[in-house]
Amino acid sequence: MKIKITNQSDVSPLSLEEVKEHLRILHSEDDNYITSLIASAESMCTQITNRQLRRATIELYHDTWKREIKLPRPPFVSVVSVQYQKDDDSWVGFSDYVLDEFSEPSAIYPNTFPTIKKGKNVLKVTYQAGYEDGKVPEQIRLWMKMKIATWYENREEVVVGVSVAEISKNYVNNLLDSYRIVPI
Repeated sequence: MKIKITNQSDVSPLSLEEVKEHLRILHSEDDNYITSLIASAESMCTQITNRQLRRATIELYHDTWKREIKLPRPPFVSVVSVQYQKDDDSWVGFSDYVLDEFSEPSAIYPNTFPTIKKGKNVLKVTYQAGYEDGKVPEQIRLWMKMKIATWYENREEVVVGVSVAEISKNYVNNLLDSYRIVPI
């Protein structure tokens, strides 16, 4: 299984302004650094939850037909196309399937299994997934803000000569628990 993400929204789950407000920062000297922290928190959150935080078009490739083709990186929006490659290397559209759009992850169940070329990446499902701009759940956004604040305040892995009390990692990471999807 291979995934290719295209046409991803340019709107981040968190704006620079709201992160600066969370950090109580009034200057712009660290804007580039904070922007990089936002991108890192988004990437980490995506890896932990297996969710698509920004609306995007996703191309999912398989080497053969499956009875169940799970569509990773919810939330699912819509199927754009299902195609398979024939022996002559031409791509053929396929629509004889049932879509379960309410499960997470959503899945396609083919009713028939046409002859497909033997090889790699010969079955392609193109679909849209991800949250609408500005609609990422608040728990995910809060987790990102807390990670960014920790990274901003502690730019090194070790703090020397200071007594440090850490908020339980379980508390922070539990914010994402209800959004985690088991990897496919």
